[in-house]
Amino acid sequence: MTNWPWEPEEPTTKMLRQMAYELKLVPQGEVVCVQFLEILRAQYKAARSAALESRVLAERKQEPAGWQHSKTLCLYETEEEVPLADGDEWAVPLFTHPAPDDASQSDRKHWNPVYNTDPMQRACGDLPEGWQIEIGLERNAGWVDLRSPEGALVTFDDDADKFDWKIHKAIDRARQSGEEGNE
Repeated sequence: MTNWPWEPEEPTTKMLRQMAYELKLVPQGEVVCVQFLEILRAQYKAARSAALESRVLAERKQEPAGWQHSKTLCLYETEEEVPLADGDEWAVPLFTHPAPDDASQSDRKHWNPVYNTDPMQRACGDLPEGWQIEIGLERNAGWVDLRSPEGALVTFDDDADKFDWKIHKAIDRARQSGEEGNE
């Protein structure tokens, strides 16, 4: 594939500042706090990991399970739904993971890019039907909300050190609730 936008592997501070400005997290030209930079760095790495994985799966001719906006990281069901404003935005195809070779991999909790699975991909594939994860970001803060199929806010243990692990904990809680509901 040509025109691969996910370089370098580790984003520069300048790239992260530009992302913060483009996402309107901080007014253009103002200082971007370290917490934002770390959240954006994690999101860049997760999106890059998903894009790499999508690229490999696309070469295998699998149908995408959904689409993600390249800058906002918002998720969409079809490629046509992804709002593209200019030439440096694109729709990233998302694919479900193939079944693991052994059962021990499927029991693993708190997947993250270190384990070759990012939280956005896992949420798309592992959230029970009707459950939703909402991610909020504001100056000096970020949070993860979990909503049941009825729309109720569900509490979960979110004391994780890493932002992406909070998403994994929300997925775990939704799956736990889904399993309890089926018993």
